[in-house]
Amino acid sequence: MKTTFKYSKIYDELHTTTLRKKFSKELIYKGELKEAELQNWWNKEGKKVIRTIEKTAGLKFKENQICYLVNHMKFTAISHPLTIRITEEDIKPILIHELIHILMEEHKELISKKIEKFKGIEHEVKIHIPVLLIERKTLEILYGKEQFKQQYEKEKELEILDQAWPMVEDLYPQFKKPLINFL
Repeated sequence: MKTTFKYSKIYDELHTTTLRKKFSKELIYKGELKEAELQNWWNKEGKKVIRTIEKTAGLKFKENQICYLVNHMKFTAISHPLTIRITEEDIKPILIHELIHILMEEHKELISKKIEKFKGIEHEVKIHIPVLLIERKTLEILYGKEQFKQQYEKEKELEILDQAWPMVEDLYPQFKKPLINFL
């Protein structure tokens, strides 16, 4: 799967003005710099990231992705269309999380059947159980347990993820084979 990073001036201006912030040439410059930085990183490490996600999930990506970059947006990231807010924090774990969402969406029918076993759980929480299992293992493999712990602390602040993490923590010690076989 190929991923291309693209700073979109129009998309950025839309998000920026929607949040009642001032759009400027400085934001364009910052966006273009981040595009080059992320594309350079991806060209070096992207294949390894994709292979690790696919191996951990037991699934293959079907489509290439464009990752849009914006300076301002209500959320840190969204998966459809793949968009990440440019922040001072490390974007890599955020991108990995969103790519896993895309992979789950590409295999929606299969994943829906697998997560049916989580009874009495809100759908948004249920969806995040496989995402977070894959995310944790991927981050630990690629960047170590410390990187995972940093991301975990940030994600616990989000209500849906905070609800899913205890279930993920209960399942994680048994998560030895690809997710598709594990679930």
